[in-house]
Amino acid sequence: MSILSWNCRGLGNRRTVQELADLVSAKKPDFILLLETKGARGHAEELKVKIGFEGLFVVDSVGLSGGLALLWKENRTANLISYSRYHIDIVVSLQNVVPWRFTGFYGNPKRDQRGSSWDLLRSLKHHSSLPWAVMSDFNDLCSVREEKGGCPHPISLISGFNQALEDCGLFDLGMIGYPFTWERGRGSHNWVEERLDRVVVSGAWRDLFTQACVFNNFMRTSDHAALHLCLDRAIRVHRARRFRFENAWMRDTGFKDVLTEACRDSTGEPFSDRLAACGKRLMCWGGDKFQHFGKRRKELEKLIGGIRGKRDDQSLLALNYAEKELACLRDQEDLYWRQRAKQHWLNSGDANTRFFHQYASH
Repeated sequence: MSILSWNCRGLGNRRTVQELADLVSAKKPDFILLLETKGARGHAEELKVKIGFEGLFVVDSVGLSGGLALLWKENRTANLISYSRYHIDIVVSLQNVVPWRFTGFYGNPKRDQRGSSWDLLRSLKHHSSLPWAVMSDFNDLCSVREEKGGCPHPISLISGFNQALEDCGLFDLGMIGYPFTWERGRGSHNWVEERLDRVVVSGAWRDLFTQACVFNNFMRTSDHAALHLCLDRAIRVHRARRFRFENAWMRDTGFKDVLTEACRDSTGEPFSDRLAACGKRLMCWGGDKFQHFGKRRKELEKLIGGIRGKRDDQSLLALNYAEKELACLRDQEDLYWRQRAKQHWLNSGDANTRFFHQYASH
């Protein structure tokens, strides 16, 4: 079981939604907390449908600022305790696990109002005695080591935040990956990075999920990273890919040649064997031809991750170049699939099966 949390800085941007959908597909979370959704409730509803989740609770933004959304994969796993402009508080009910409490929290971005955020956190402590996890963009630091570049964070704010966590009996769960979660001026000599996002938990929660850990995921369309809270460290087993017929293959001029050759090479075999041979040949061909986007995207993301912490001129130049190429690649990929989605080739019946039958009968 896992939870994603991200200050997405608005759900009205198509690229933001697609990047989030890609992350959901890769991490397969059970809950998603979104901060600063900055828009109409309809955007969150559309996202819920796009990623196939059942549950959604939205705190509307005030104008174009703020806004929270909590999505969950299966109904009957979340029960609302309370909410405000700055938090959503629920009880999580999972099979074979004692109920526990999850709070999505957004710290007031104005420094002179930070005290009100701390007081809200203190008041939430008394709403339930269940094991408690808080996942948040607190807009606060626990230490001067959690910033790089720019003016030093006021010690008074660091002390006040730590005192609030102590008063609530909450402990930082730590983070695996890049040490910062927010940035400004990326790729320039004025680059500022801070760890504003984190997961804090009660002692009872930590005892309940002893293997829990938090991963930092760089996101291109926001100045905040996305956090992925995993309740155990179990490694997902990657099974062999099942054959899936891609509609876009039909639009490629080489598709019929590949299929014809596969059917010819398996002449005389049982139909099921011929079908399997065609599928295998198409997966090899389609993988080489249509998976270029994903392969190159991973290469660029790995390159960016390797030079993000460097500040010399050569590294900054390489970072800017790689990010521009990545943005261009994502646009190309999106355009490629959107163009093919408009070409509605499935007119009636199971066209995939009909197409294979047509070729296998020759």
